[in-house]
Amino acid sequence: FRACWAFVAQNGWYGVFAAIALYVIWLQLEDRIRAAAKKIQEGPPVKADPERVQAARARQLALHQQKVQEELERRKAEKVAEVLGTEKPAPKPQTLEPRRYLSDDNVNPLFGGGGSGGSCSYRPGTRRRGGG
Repeated sequence: FRACWAFVAQNGWYGVFAAIALYVIWLQLEDRIRAAAKKIQEGPPVKADPERVQAARARQLALHQQKVQEELERRKAEKVAEVLGTEKPAPKPQTLEPRRYLSDDNVNPLFGGGGSGGSCSYRPGTRRRGGG
């Protein structure tokens, strides 16, 4: 603890000057930093025609309403099928073809190819230290 106090006692003025310099730099940059943060939050200016914006919003609304209507009709059909006792149409199963190399017993996925290494059959010799 004495060594730290001795260091501060000898070099304390450097710390004071550094603190003053940092405060002055902060005062200079504070406005720029706040302006940059505000600009980032606002985003880029939009130059859009109000009529085109309204048309795009109308298209999006129509598309959304169409999807909602289709979902309602689907649920209604499911309820009718449930009441009548008929089965719901089963969803189509996704058919994924198994990867070919997984079914082959003679393939090592670490080395690729078939057999014991394919084109990468080189194995370096062991590192042995000289006798002694």
